[in-house]
Amino acid sequence: MEKILVVGYGIAGLCIARQLEKRQVDYHVIDNGFKNASSKVAAGMWNPIGFKRLTKSWKVDELLPYAQSFYSEFDEALSEKITYRHDLIRFFSSIEEENTWHEKLDDPRFKTYISSEKNAHIENLKPHLNPPYNYGKVHHAGRVDIPNLLSLSKDRLIEKGSISQGLFNYSDLICQDGFWLYGGNQYTGVIFCEGHQVLKNPYFKYLPIRPNKGEVFVLRIPGLDLNCVINRGFFILPLGNDLFKIGATFNSRDHSYEPTQSGLNWLKQKMESLVNLPYELVAHQSGIRPTTPDRKPMAGRHSEHLNLFLFNGLGAKGIYLAPKLSEYLIRYIFDKEVLPSEIDISRYEKWDSPNL
Repeated sequence: MEKILVVGYGIAGLCIARQLEKRQVDYHVIDNGFKNASSKVAAGMWNPIGFKRLTKSWKVDELLPYAQSFYSEFDEALSEKITYRHDLIRFFSSIEEENTWHEKLDDPRFKTYISSEKNAHIENLKPHLNPPYNYGKVHHAGRVDIPNLLSLSKDRLIEKGSISQGLFNYSDLICQDGFWLYGGNQYTGVIFCEGHQVLKNPYFKYLPIRPNKGEVFVLRIPGLDLNCVINRGFFILPLGNDLFKIGATFNSRDHSYEPTQSGLNWLKQKMESLVNLPYELVAHQSGIRPTTPDRKPMAGRHSEHLNLFLFNGLGAKGIYLAPKLSEYLIRYIFDKEVLPSEIDISRYEKWDSPNL
């Protein structure tokens, strides 16, 4: 009988566990409870548009509908509202961006995702906003309440006896007769979902995972009656009860786990450039995203240990990437289906990075 060990329980580990559950494959999760994992502090938003070059997000037509359906299943399974769908308002940062936006409106590939419609709610809020330019609307955006999802789903696994809390000790993982032994149990395979902590993993530390620190803060802003997400090089996400999450920074040089004054200053400057209401700082958090040189996730099998696998490198867009890509990996393991070359870790087998 198959039994899989899943190491890590951020959004990657959760999606892998869910895929195994759907296939009725027995599994056990080891979670170290790392509080600065990106999943613990992320806003959990999905957005079909990349604003830097005004492009569609990678494989969004395929991956986003699957992700929306995947997360919606948790609303029922956990008897809790986890997923939220909403429009996103993009305030243009320049006249050039506004012109590019209007050019894209004539492109049929973007037709279902963007528009130039006015938003009555935003129009009413204009006395409290300082946008220097106009805005466009992004459709089919949304978010997942990741902290709540991870907490509730972990409680469910605890009830089933399918998760253990604690540091994973690689030296205790022993290969014997084609199986892996760990903690007195025998597994047919191990899937590592460790985020940036994979750099400590002796089996996969050669992979070029690049830690990228992100900081967010939660503000109380009375009077900002916002019912959608705003983006202008940063986001403002309404949480309810006058609370808003603001973010996020990107820092590939600072790998410390604590929030920084420079991050706080950047977030304050960005927020105050758009909103002219008084606010109260409620929380300041940081997390470490696992990113890759080509900005594509990593999934696949170890080149020598054929029943060791990895799912990682989800980066800032992991919330819409993880569900379908986790299915790809599970089908690769159990059905021998070929992984898409863009995500297969074999692309890095000869990687040589002196910085890791």
